[in-house]
Amino acid sequence: MKIHVLVVILGSVLLTGCIEIVEKITVHKNSSGTVKYSIEPGKFSTFLTAMRDYTYISPMEDWEKQMVIFTDKLRKLDGIDSVEYSFNPEKNEYFLKFCFRNITDLNDAIYGILDYKKNVFSPDFMKMSRHRLERKNFVPMLHRYLEQRSIDSTYLGFAELISFKTIIEMPGKLKKANGDNCLISADGGSVIQAHKITGILENSADLGIKIRY
Repeated sequence: MKIHVLVVILGSVLLTGCIEIVEKITVHKNSSGTVKYSIEPGKFSTFLTAMRDYTYISPMEDWEKQMVIFTDKLRKLDGIDSVEYSFNPEKNEYFLKFCFRNITDLNDAIYGILDYKKNVFSPDFMKMSRHRLERKNFVPMLHRYLEQRSIDSTYLGFAELISFKTIIEMPGKLKKANGDNCLISADGGSVIQAHKITGILENSADLGIKIRY
């Protein structure tokens, strides 16, 4: 019975393609900016609809619970403001958004929501100089965080259908961008990187990005 349910849900999702989680980071010249994590609404709504009758397979409940935890942590952090969160199937809204005062506050925020204590030996999530920006590969840290939480293996098979896309918008035209699966946008103002979620779960993806602008 469970295999049949998985086949039905996989078929429904495949009709519309993969589900896409988008990380969008906008960095201003003064090193302030915004971060937004969202789920492409149309495909995710199809996914939710397909699973609604099978309550024993409920990844969306875990995702929603985790986003609430992250939101509460962000609202308590210094240098972080304008925190917005929505997990609303009726409106097709699935996102978490916040503003950071500078790159240091962003680094502290990432460590804070993942329950890590940052010290002088901890690598920065992001570094910015006059014409360069580097985003470290945070997959090992995220992988350890996920390992510490109980994950229902029933729906891990869906990971192959989920992609993770990063968009980093910079205050000037990009001259160069290095990193796995990276490309510069047509207007030259941002870099785009895409990976399968399986790479994050298996700790094999490299989300590091180096930008010169």
